[in-house]
Amino acid sequence: GPGQGALTKWLIETGAEVFALEADSELYNVLNEKFAFASNFQLVNADALKFDYSSFIGNRKAVLVSNLPYNISSPILRLFAGRREHFLRLVLMLQKEVVERVTAPASSSNRGFLTVLCEEAFVIKKLFDVAPGSFFPRPKILSTVACFKPKEKTISDYQKFEGLLSKAFSQPRKTLLNNLKNGFSNAQELLAAAGINPKRRPETLTLDEWINLLHLSEESAAFPIK
Repeated sequence: GPGQGALTKWLIETGAEVFALEADSELYNVLNEKFAFASNFQLVNADALKFDYSSFIGNRKAVLVSNLPYNISSPILRLFAGRREHFLRLVLMLQKEVVERVTAPASSSNRGFLTVLCEEAFVIKKLFDVAPGSFFPRPKILSTVACFKPKEKTISDYQKFEGLLSKAFSQPRKTLLNNLKNGFSNAQELLAAAGINPKRRPETLTLDEWINLLHLSEESAAFPIK
């Protein structure tokens, strides 16, 4: 999402190979003209949520830099969590509330589906806040730049992990058992096997407890995750 090229200019000047995705056709034309001189710049008119990162990056490792559109921050973080093997790190500017949510510890009221997904995928470090006055037009919210460093994958089937979290956090103020029993036939037995009190709320579970719950569910034919 290079936009009008404010950050892209500085990235090009580092001498790095800069590959940019821009969904807006008009901005795509402006950027192509603006950076026509740069042999280390390649621009593609594409939607970041639909782009085939695996085919493009291949066996290389990329550093991803983006001021993410705030309206797609959740789906794009889910996307990159599932494709983390392609990146050395992701340096992202997000709405401050989103960064607080994805770094929320167990038992925090901010903890949710996206928190656990990102915690499994990345080591996340808050870098600095960006005030509304740094933007034009001026937004009404604070922004935060954070570094997302990919972890080694510990989960073989990411869709199953997302499925478990989605059901468990479907109604965050309800207990785990109440959320899970609507989707899984032996929720009570599974929670007992994991040593988790069925009356706990989903935001209280640690990452290790979620991964253990996932592995137990995969071993149980009566507990398919769809």
